[in-house]
Amino acid sequence: MGMDTREFLRDMIPAAIALVFMSLYMIVDGAFVSVLVGSDALAAINIVYPIADLMYAFGSMFAAGTAVQVAIRYGQGKEKEANMDAGMGMTASIIVGMLLMVGFLFFLRPVCSMLGATSRTMQYCIEYGIPTCVAIPCGMVKEMYLFLLRCDESPKWSMVLSIIGGVVNIILDYLFIAVFGWGIAGAGWATVIGMLAGCLVGILYFFRERGKMKLHFVMPTVSYIWGISIKGLSNFANNFAAAIITFLYNIVTLPIAGENGIAAVTIILYAQFLFLSVFTGYMAGAAPLFGFHYGAGEIERNQKLFRFCAGLVLITSVTIFAIAELFGGSLIQCMVTQQEVEILARKGMHMYAFNFLAAGVNIFAAGIFTAFGNGFYGGIISFSRALVVLGGALLILPHFLGMNGIWLASVVAEGITLFVSLILLLLPSNRKKYQYIMCKAGK
Repeated sequence: MGMDTREFLRDMIPAAIALVFMSLYMIVDGAFVSVLVGSDALAAINIVYPIADLMYAFGSMFAAGTAVQVAIRYGQGKEKEANMDAGMGMTASIIVGMLLMVGFLFFLRPVCSMLGATSRTMQYCIEYGIPTCVAIPCGMVKEMYLFLLRCDESPKWSMVLSIIGGVVNIILDYLFIAVFGWGIAGAGWATVIGMLAGCLVGILYFFRERGKMKLHFVMPTVSYIWGISIKGLSNFANNFAAAIITFLYNIVTLPIAGENGIAAVTIILYAQFLFLSVFTGYMAGAAPLFGFHYGAGEIERNQKLFRFCAGLVLITSVTIFAIAELFGGSLIQCMVTQQEVEILARKGMHMYAFNFLAAGVNIFAAGIFTAFGNGFYGGIISFSRALVVLGGALLILPHFLGMNGIWLASVVAEGITLFVSLILLLLPSNRKKYQYIMCKAGK
């Protein structure tokens, strides 16, 4: 096993564990709400969730863009500039997070109405929406800590941050919902406190200066914010698209299957987040290495890493598809007590699972371009799979296939985007510029 493979596994395994664990505690969160409050409350979480998606959109854009910039600086041997970049990225996340929180709190009711809240779900949406808005600055800061810890060669601390936040969230879910009877609001406040607990881990790490990175709050320049936004465009695209797509899922599903249909869609989207977090974890581990080697001009090491990651993604794609088909029903059964919702979700899982065969390649392709600082190509892939094609499929297929069209929309989107990813990866100009694939002389 080569040095880069060991480095990749060292960074990837904690990142994947952290992301899978985060998706698991989101599932636990939904299960508590579904079983102890009801399917309408579970539907309300999905109606409000585009607000959280926007938090992750801006948070991951700033965090990924900052991490790419810092990794390239380290690769160039510019440690002082790397620390300055990290500080500006953190400050930008805090400022934008506070602005988003205030804006959404002020317009929460009309926003919930616009997102598809009905008379049955509006009160649930408000109760869950208030803590969701309060969580925005915490979530953006947590995202920044996650990326910077991995960039500072401390992936285990990143994993600890996620696990501690998740454990706190799960414990408080039980206390706030099952013991105190706070209902869906309890789930929301448990999430806020869980995020704060995760942020405290990041504060402790940098306060004690355990790594080479020295994090100080520095007021960002407009040009710096623009630069990290471009580099993190792929991450923004994924989460911004998720906000729009969640909204589309809700408004398309409601007239076909009502609130029960939205609850079933919520369960499938939870499962999707769980399975795709494995691929996201791969890229969280690989991206800093790709960026560092690219900045240092270490072409051969990047080529070996590319081959290893590509093979791993293909094997994992088939494995996740098989797991979703064989055990997806068990996951659904743990999350719902209402039979109609369970029947809808089980049928959906068998069709939806096919999208996992292509999604991993698309996430890998978007991630590798982002790691090289080409957020434009990363954004094209991300917007294609998560917004443009998927949005079009959601607006067209259900008219002909009903709920089956809703489940198959993601399969169609990932399949079409796979062709886009392969074209960009094999494009001679990209292969020549980034040299992740060995080119023959003269090409």
